[in-house]
Amino acid sequence: MEELNNHILPEGVKVVTMLDRSDLLHYTLHTVLHNLGEGMILVRSSCFFSSAMFRAALIVCGDDTVFPVVRLNSF
Repeated sequence: MEELNNHILPEGVKVVTMLDRSDLLHYTLHTVLHNLGEGMILVRSSCFFSSAMFRAALIVCGDDTVFPVVRLNSF
C-alpha cells in the first residue's frame, strides 16, 4: 500500500484501506487447514480400524489423501 501511494499513483491521489480483512483470511485458512487435517486423520484411522487387512486399508487410505490435497491446491 505504501509503495502504491508513494511511487505509482499521481500526487494528491491516495488509496486508503477501509476494511482490513487479513485477520479474517488468516483465521479462515487456519480453520480450513485444521479441518482438512482432522478429516484425513479420521478417515485413515477409521479405514485402518474397520479393515482386517492392513495392505488393503493402506491402498484405500492412500487414495483418500488425494482429495484434500486437491482441495488445498484450489485455494
